[in-house]
Amino acid sequence: MKKRSLRCALLAAMAMVMSPVALYGDDAPSQHEQLMQLLDVDMGFRQENYAEMHRMGNFPDILNGKIEQHATDGFDRSHRIEKILGFMTDNAIILPSGLLATVVYHDAMKFGFPGDILLITEGYENWQRAYPQSPVPIVAKASNMLTVDAEQLRAGLLLPGNQIEESTADPAKLERIRQYLITNKPTGSRDPYWYNLMVEISLFLGTSEDEIKSLVQEGLEKFPGNIGLPVLASNRFASRWGGKTGDLFHFATWAQDLPAMRKRPDLYPRIYAQAMRSQYGLTLYQLVKVDWATMRSGIRALSQFSSTDNHNIGGALACLRGDRRLTRDMISSANFRPNYAIWPDPDAYNICAGWAMQLGPHEVFSEFGSNDGSQDASHP
Repeated sequence: MKKRSLRCALLAAMAMVMSPVALYGDDAPSQHEQLMQLLDVDMGFRQENYAEMHRMGNFPDILNGKIEQHATDGFDRSHRIEKILGFMTDNAIILPSGLLATVVYHDAMKFGFPGDILLITEGYENWQRAYPQSPVPIVAKASNMLTVDAEQLRAGLLLPGNQIEESTADPAKLERIRQYLITNKPTGSRDPYWYNLMVEISLFLGTSEDEIKSLVQEGLEKFPGNIGLPVLASNRFASRWGGKTGDLFHFATWAQDLPAMRKRPDLYPRIYAQAMRSQYGLTLYQLVKVDWATMRSGIRALSQFSSTDNHNIGGALACLRGDRRLTRDMISSANFRPNYAIWPDPDAYNICAGWAMQLGPHEVFSEFGSNDGSQDASHP
């Protein structure tokens, strides 16, 4: 029962992580619709009115939901997974979430596969024989092995709590998974998720910060759209995973300056949102240094995207910092809907909304008790 509850919590957390951000190139909307159509056909759904979805603003949410459903329903049908991931890979699709579609798909499989069924039935070996040039069965096998052997640790990347301390993961088994990935790197690393898995295992084994950075650099050189890779790696620099004071700030600055990320200012708030969600909560800025000019720029970049969840993230980060104008801009945007799960406290959204809209004379920090006196509130 406990394991089932953890799995449900993890799937809910993954849904929040994969919340939609509109990041469209000139031809991306048509690719997204083609992907939606492929998913509909493969799962036997009636094709819906995509134009109406766009008009209502829920196309990204529906697309993301169908990706997750396909990924978790298709574990015993490798040809279905190859078809969908092949389309994503061939077109280098970046979803409205701003994440690589292939990474989102693999993340959905992470806690959706049924434990070790495919491992004990040699399902992955059969899959690899059927698709010898495909990296998918390699990374899917390694990911399933990691969930079987280190589910609590994987949970610690998504949820606050004592998962790391309670984990009984065997380092020897984790090292075997790492060696499996390294041995199969020539084929496996053709999928960007190979690098995500290597970063995860490195986190769990407590490898050096330099090794984590090296994996991020190599992964982004091959797959510059994989913004989720440095966000995942940022965990290593938080205190929960052995980081020291100042490490997360320095990593965020380093990652934002990588060539692949210089045109993605949304990386900076994504890193801090990950830290807020998984560890620091309301104490984020008390315990982690931030370059607020860079953060503000990153949040403004998020505000250009049509995702209410990312406006929630931006609003939470701005409110905690005491930037009233930016908080108000985030939560008063068109089609904004509060997602209370994103805010770092059950009462945070209502308190921040009242403060940002000037519905009371109090300062938001008097409610949270988080003002260290060094933060500049942006006055309306």
